[in-house]
Amino acid sequence: DLGIPLDFKVFVTTGRLCWIKGWDLLLEALVHIKKDYPKVILIFVGDGEDHGKLEIRAKALGVIDNIRITGFIPQSEVVRYMNAADVCLMGSHREGWSVAMCEMIACGKPIVSTNVSGAAAMIREGQNGFIVRERRPVSYAEAIAKALKLHEAKQQSLEIAEKYSLKYLARDLGDLWPPLQQ
Repeated sequence: DLGIPLDFKVFVTTGRLCWIKGWDLLLEALVHIKKDYPKVILIFVGDGEDHGKLEIRAKALGVIDNIRITGFIPQSEVVRYMNAADVCLMGSHREGWSVAMCEMIACGKPIVSTNVSGAAAMIREGQNGFIVRERRPVSYAEAIAKALKLHEAKQQSLEIAEKYSLKYLARDLGDLWPPLQQ
């Protein structure tokens, strides 16, 4: 039990707390989401050099009571938070292939993400989430609100996650490098 009331909307993001992860966009979007969903919590799973800056900004925006920062936690605990989420969020300016996003879809979660590497492969627009192409908090908040209403998101996310499972790894690597074909 994560101590979150059942009537709250829960949003989760994971990763290092640093500017590149776009925590500022998520906080500003939270201000807008809170207007329609006053019982909301945004959980930052992780820690980093911007921990203090994030808290200061959340206070300034009036959403400090609507966030939680877990600090560094074991990977087994990260999954508990993802599973508690109504929607998982990615606000990054840049990403390599996002392992966190793979974990989110493997948990069957809808995702709202900025347009980073891998997003187009893991998000089917309007089915298991949305890709927000401009860094506008209002647009990001609107995408979150729409993601809350995606009734088939779990099935869609799990279907996409299956493509990246280990059972297909040998086949996919064989396609890339013929000596590995079985």
